[in-house]
Amino acid sequence: MARTHKLGLSQVLAVVIVVLVIISGFTGYLIGVTQPAKPGTGINSSLTNNSTSTSASAVTTNTVIQLKTSTTWTTQSTTVYATSYAMTLTAEENNSLSNIVLANITTGNFPQSLAVDPKTDRVYVTYWNGTTYLAVIDGSTNRLIDTISNVSSLGDAPLLVDPQTNLIFISNEIINGSTDQVVAHIDSNLTFVALDVKDNLAYATQMLPGPNRSTIVFKINPFTDGVVGSQVYSGQLLEDFVFDENSSILYTTDCTGFFECYPSYVLGINGSSLALDSNVSAGFVFFNMAWNPQSNMIYVTSLQNLLIVINGTNGQLITQIPITAYANELFGIAVDPSANEFFLAGNPNCSGLIECGDIVLYVLSGFNYGFFATFAGGNSEGPIILQFDPANNETYMAFESSSYLLALKIPQYNLSVLLP
Repeated sequence: MARTHKLGLSQVLAVVIVVLVIISGFTGYLIGVTQPAKPGTGINSSLTNNSTSTSASAVTTNTVIQLKTSTTWTTQSTTVYATSYAMTLTAEENNSLSNIVLANITTGNFPQSLAVDPKTDRVYVTYWNGTTYLAVIDGSTNRLIDTISNVSSLGDAPLLVDPQTNLIFISNEIINGSTDQVVAHIDSNLTFVALDVKDNLAYATQMLPGPNRSTIVFKINPFTDGVVGSQVYSGQLLEDFVFDENSSILYTTDCTGFFECYPSYVLGINGSSLALDSNVSAGFVFFNMAWNPQSNMIYVTSLQNLLIVINGTNGQLITQIPITAYANELFGIAVDPSANEFFLAGNPNCSGLIECGDIVLYVLSGFNYGFFATFAGGNSEGPIILQFDPANNETYMAFESSSYLLALKIPQYNLSVLLP
């Protein structure tokens, strides 16, 4: 609901001054953060311009996060197109995760992976209870409507959905989303990892035995099960992949070290030729990846609490943002393209992957990677999986050591940009 405000004399003068400054040739960007009036979950935000440079260089940031005992957090030296800003976020008291929970959906033990079909508003989650099951949830009601048993799954293999064909891909199986029946298989040694929905193609991988730890990437026609092409890559390509539909690039992480995955790289693989298109050295253990079609950026979370941002247009590293002391471990990641926001799930206090404290959901801007809000919750119950559903604008959160997932309604914090 829109609100009407009466302006006092001081406010009118402030508006006039701002207008005069803009008209007189102010050369910097004026960026303001606004957000819908939503009691109990919102924040008050402000951005202060520290530079008048307007040169259009690549988006870069050098963000240092300071966690205070009060409800105020600050990011320092944030740079957007060569213009620096200082952002202060003042969160409301008791900004609890429970404030944005719409539903607690019971599935089964040990959820492994999440996917959504925005066309049918179906949410899919695999879980392990002696064997792998696929739970089907109606996104409009957040109710479990079907369970598919004896699904072939290798651990937490990616769960993929093609909204154009209503097909679900898990491990080496293809399931019809209309009938919830398995309709096709590929070789049992292969695992589906990504989809090219536009060209009706699927990508799969196979780990080769031996000390060299090589991986074969296959491009497959899912309707004929025919292999269109293949390419061998040294090292172990980890299980999280994203396909950049704008650039037709398949992104994945390559673990080259045998014990600690060091050194490691973010690889960009040409979707047509399967040749290496880009190779970003990061040197950290990776968890999850996401693609933001709004900005064409690739986000990668790492064990060492870094958010890695890669430009999907040229495959170049944009920034590595330390989330410390906001998070000690980062796990799940999801993107809301319409709001140009992305969400991270992590733990402020962990010892490795165990002994973690409260989970925290972080809401960040896709424009400058600054924090919009944080929502704290209960114990993590294992690594966290996130998935955004554009059909209902809800985000689903699963915990790998639990038997349920949460449906969340995360506020949209609008970032408006006024150019000179």
